[in-house]
Amino acid sequence: RLRKLKEKGCSLLLEVVAGQNVTTMTSATTQDVVLLNDCTVGNNTFKVSNGHIFYGNGFKVTVTGNGSSNNYQLGVGIIAVESDGVLDNVEVICLNYPRAYMYTSEFKDNPTPWPYQYAAVAVSGNSTVSNCHLYGARVNLIVGIGNNVIDNCVLECAALANMQINSNDMGTVTLKDL
Repeated sequence: RLRKLKEKGCSLLLEVVAGQNVTTMTSATTQDVVLLNDCTVGNNTFKVSNGHIFYGNGFKVTVTGNGSSNNYQLGVGIIAVESDGVLDNVEVICLNYPRAYMYTSEFKDNPTPWPYQYAAVAVSGNSTVSNCHLYGARVNLIVGIGNNVIDNCVLECAALANMQINSNDMGTVTLKDL
């Protein structure tokens, strides 16, 4: 079949990926993961670590939870990329910051401090986020310690900031085509 396609002037890009094919968001901590369709997630967090890849195939991950957390860890992401992990080619659409709260010493109009604090993606530990579209979180991307690379990504419409860097001089942040 490939020969007939070539004879007709067609070309076909074939990529072989060794990993687990999934149809919902799942952690990639023991093997690479390939997303096979759009999916929806709530307040759960997912990890990409230990040198593994979460390859999104360009599919959309819609976050429907409110993103609130009671542990006051502002560096928490719906997707945590750490320990040489790679997040590639995924669109993360967050609906987890439903109101723009004004911050002084506390958020106004809400008795619980630090509501809606999850970021779309938190990256640290010499990891890479590439070819991604991150939209609508409190902070779309939080960058922590380590030598991290953000390559060919679109960050837009975050409620507080599109990117927050918390590296504390413990590494570098390389931004390419952002």
